[in-house]
Amino acid sequence: MINSLRRKTATAALLALCGCTATYSGTQERTKAINMNQDNTPKKTHCLGRYLIDLNADVAVDADFKYASGNIETRRNMLQSDFERLVSTRETNLKSTPHKLGGTMLVGRTELGSSKVLLQTWSDATTTKNIHLNESFIYFPEKRTLFLHSAESTASAQTRSVELFKRVANSYQYREPDEIPSSIGFCINSGLIVSSLLSTEEVKAAFHFKQYPSVSVYFNSYLTGNPDTELLDRLGGLPASLMQAAAGMTSLRRGNRNLGPVKGQELLVRASAEGKRSYEFLWESQGRDSSIEFPFISLKLTTTAETHNGKIVDAPFKTDAEALQFWDEILQTLRLRPGAV
Repeated sequence: MINSLRRKTATAALLALCGCTATYSGTQERTKAINMNQDNTPKKTHCLGRYLIDLNADVAVDADFKYASGNIETRRNMLQSDFERLVSTRETNLKSTPHKLGGTMLVGRTELGSSKVLLQTWSDATTTKNIHLNESFIYFPEKRTLFLHSAESTASAQTRSVELFKRVANSYQYREPDEIPSSIGFCINSGLIVSSLLSTEEVKAAFHFKQYPSVSVYFNSYLTGNPDTELLDRLGGLPASLMQAAAGMTSLRRGNRNLGPVKGQELLVRASAEGKRSYEFLWESQGRDSSIEFPFISLKLTTTAETHNGKIVDAPFKTDAEALQFWDEILQTLRLRPGAV
């Protein structure tokens, strides 16, 4: 459902950022299983969509979610009066904003349930009236939490859109930040969308590590209707100029790496430039066609940060073994949440 170009670009970036020729070592061996608690660091399990991952408790996680083709925003510590004022102000502004083709920007307001409101607007004040913007305000007063769900739809499908967003709004449940649900559903920030129906689902998350501030790890997952070619097979399709531009890259590991029933491949490389080391690690599972259980998933680690003056920052890992252990401790915990589907 999402163009495969972004995955091909990610593969190219993995090589291009290293600035070096791929000279693979050929080894398929991974480091031995790691004791997750060997450093006695407390762990925290994060629910991202329908999957779980374990990270050190002090890791900061920034995550964005999409469901039913819409972006989801979570606002906490909101009073009932704040919620009512927010919806009222938005509705008033839309009613007072003219559309170039006549009328106002507000198309309609629908009560979706208790403390659940849908405002439908024109997506643009100057173009033709073909596209609606659907803004759902889903409020849990006892938890002082608001979910904003925004998605576009065609104007000709207004009735179906109202029905869809009513169903979606009533599928929302509040979830404590550290709660791991056991029921069917798609985890979002402080919430769970209780549904197993096929729909657009996507998670993008960035992990920031207190002990390694120059290390960034990114998680991406989305429902795909057209699984791409496997990661390592796609390398053969990269431009020759890109492969020739790379110099000094060493493959630490490449090959198949399955996580239980989730089939995947990884490519882990180290590069050297200006006397500094950098690491680019990538694992991908292409997923299965239209499967919420087996979506496309990627996990990427990069240490190619730069200082404010453009100088390359040396990787914080003292050895390759330390970098591989750090990676394995994270990747091996990625799994489908029991009961999610």
